[in-house]
Amino acid sequence: MSGFDLSYRWMYIVEESTGILKSRFDLSDRQTITKFTSTTVYCMDIDTEENRLYWINTDGEIKSCKDDGSDVKTILSTNVRRTYYALHVVGSYIYYATANQLLMLSKLSGSTPTVLYNDSSYIHSIFAFNQSGMLINMINI
Repeated sequence: MSGFDLSYRWMYIVEESTGILKSRFDLSDRQTITKFTSTTVYCMDIDTEENRLYWINTDGEIKSCKDDGSDVKTILSTNVRRTYYALHVVGSYIYYATANQLLMLSKLSGSTPTVLYNDSSYIHSIFAFNQSGMLINMINI
């Protein structure tokens, strides 16, 4: 999974068992933002308004840090070990998928998730639209 900060010309890359790094578009100036210890991450998103990265690991922890790797925070610990494939930040909320559920959570630590949708099969993507129907961003594996 990767994300782009077009304002500052950075590309953010999740190396699922290693960590999150950032690089210039030509792959120069590679920097490690955060390292993963004993867990795997498949998805992350960038909040370019607050210059923060958000990710969810296979231990069910949603974490955040500044785009330079500082100020790491745990937003939520679900304590449910599984593969999480979709996460997206829009405004004050984090949207994420747990197998067959789509949930919404405030970006504030200690918030309680709200189930928005249940399905009978896996959710692998999240598409976010604003009120006028414009595509804000797409998360897809």
